Amino acid sequence: MEDEVPKKAVKALKARLDLVERHLEPLLSRPLTESYGRLPVNEKCQFEVLLCYAINTLFFMYMKTQGQDPQNHEVMKELERVKVYVDRIKRAEGKGPKASLAVDKEAAARFIKAALANDNDDNDDKEIETQKRKAEDSSSDDEETKGSSSNKSRKRQHTDPFRNT
Repeated sequence: MEDEVPKKAVKALKARLDLVERHLEPLLSRPLTESYGRLPVNEKCQFEVLLCYAINTLFFMYMKTQGQDPQNHEVMKELERVKVYVDRIKRAEGKGPKASLAVDKEAAARFIKAALANDNDDNDDKEIETQKRKAEDSSSDDEETKGSSSNKSRKRQHTDPFRNT
């Protein structure tokens, strides 16, 4: 019984290696320059990533068969790097995950609340200015009605051109 488990594992590994060899044979049966030269740019990228992934995966499998831990080896970093390139190619072709157009509801609520608060503050400022003007107008009207015969010119109220009123 103990001999059957390793034999099954070896058979499974051999079957998978044969499958990989069959997949890579059309690519490697001719010179790479011949296969690579005829491809469009996007397929050249896919081809390079495929070869890199295949080589690193085969090395990963080799390390496993030798009893080494590939998880702590540089091959894992390389496989992660290759996966990043696979994702980039997918995004470039429009097959990868797309940016979501979801609205951040909390942020939107904060923007609206701040805008409304500023709008209320602006309205309050406008009301205060209006009340000040009325007070100034009424006081200047009172002075004119008191019988002041001199032609004093009214001072023009200073306005800030950069402030919206």
